[in-house]
Amino acid sequence: MGMPKFNVDGASLGKPGRAGIRGILRDHLERQTIIFSKAVGVVDSNTAKYLAMLEAFSLFLASLWGANHSLLIEIDSTNIVKWITEPSKVPWRLRRYVSRVEFLKTKCREWKIMHTYREGNDIADGLAKVGIIRSKDFLIVYKE
Repeated sequence: MGMPKFNVDGASLGKPGRAGIRGILRDHLERQTIIFSKAVGVVDSNTAKYLAMLEAFSLFLASLWGANHSLLIEIDSTNIVKWITEPSKVPWRLRRYVSRVEFLKTKCREWKIMHTYREGNDIADGLAKVGIIRSKDFLIVYKE
């Protein structure tokens, strides 16, 4: 059986600017199981993308999948891939989130993060941009 896969993204309108995050978790058959999109305040795009990772880990571990499945995360940022795999490289402005991400990583049975090109992350990219203007968080969890 394959790994569930979370495609995540974050976007901001400025450096910093109003920002949003989003993600889609798909099961091993590519069925959507979790979708989220929400505003995260005024931050830069790297912070938004890091917050999207934090949200993905949190939602995965809170789901039925978290207890007995490994997780694959795809994001279109090589910086985020580097910072998740090498937390000591995270810029100072993101340090307050590192301990939470590191804790959540230890709770995953197994996890892997991969860079994907923007074209491969287009649904996540679109929902992140919609998240910028969201007044309420958006979350859908599908049951099998």
